[in-house]
Amino acid sequence: MSCIQQDCSADIDKKQQTIIVGSWNYSNILLKHQYFERGWRLYDYGLVSPANGKQRWQRCLAKPFSYNELALWRGECLAGKRLLVLDEQAIGDGMQFLSLLDSLISEAGHLDLLLSDRLIPIYNRSFAASIASGKLTIWSRKFAIENKLPLEKIDFQTPLGSICRHRFTDIATYSPTVPVLYANTDLAAQLRSKYLSQSKSSVRQIVGISWRGGPKGARMKRKSVSVSEFSSIFSIEDTLFISLQYGQSKPIVDRWVADGHNVIHDDTIDPLKDMDNWLSQVSACDAVVSVANTTIHGAGGLNIPTMCLLSEDPDWRWFVDPNVQRSYWYPSVGIARQVDGSWQTALQKATNWVADGCPRPTGSISTI
Repeated sequence: MSCIQQDCSADIDKKQQTIIVGSWNYSNILLKHQYFERGWRLYDYGLVSPANGKQRWQRCLAKPFSYNELALWRGECLAGKRLLVLDEQAIGDGMQFLSLLDSLISEAGHLDLLLSDRLIPIYNRSFAASIASGKLTIWSRKFAIENKLPLEKIDFQTPLGSICRHRFTDIATYSPTVPVLYANTDLAAQLRSKYLSQSKSSVRQIVGISWRGGPKGARMKRKSVSVSEFSSIFSIEDTLFISLQYGQSKPIVDRWVADGHNVIHDDTIDPLKDMDNWLSQVSACDAVVSVANTTIHGAGGLNIPTMCLLSEDPDWRWFVDPNVQRSYWYPSVGIARQVDGSWQTALQKATNWVADGCPRPTGSISTI
């Protein structure tokens, strides 16, 4: 190839990359503005749009078979067909899209679901009826790596996050079943009893809290509430607060406790190591106040009354219209929005909500 040909080829690659990244970003904008049909179609550009850090793509997932080995599902009728659904890289994304899976289970002859090991105990319980009826099989990524999936029996494959473009372009098709998650009720009861016994005062309600979101850097800062600001919610009497925060949170809770607040950090629960136990901890709460992180998916999936502290620049799963007051993914999740870079309005709304006994959120889920 001549130098001129090489330069042309590089130019084409650059243009293609620009189109890919631009399409992925545009999909995020469309979804935030409630334009589902085109937004979900462009969302698949996330599978080839580069990401910073160890995750190579914006939507990085384990794919045991190439599209030459197993056809990609493009929305064909699934009656009598067997579909392999591939989990998304981000735990929260996977939990969110899995809230829609009952519709596909009903439609297909059989569904095979490839899941992260951290989620398998949760969804073995939550999808127990479908598994027992022979409509669903859940596989670990280890099985995929070891080529143990029954390729010859499967008709199609699809990334989990790609199902929306084919079946869920109408907001009326969201939240078809609640709850969509089931915790270990015995452990939840044990944790609740333990927390009540550790409370410094009489308790009317237990509220789970999480104040930090995002993986790192600017994104984490954008989604998080500072420790000093968040502590304003502790002004409510007769309420016991339980930290549901993943990562290093004990020193922060210890500081709040030293300041006289009725907050508990449970050393026996680590969502990064055992999400199933963490889900039971969420289930032990009467309500949840959290920034937009995985806690929202756990609480929303359990159908627990929840108030999401939402930043001004949310990701694609939230609508930016301030008139939207609830999540369209989870009926039990209300929204308290950041205003002009300040969390004061959102925290006041959340505090008033807790003071009122954490009623199930009401209001619009869409303005279109």
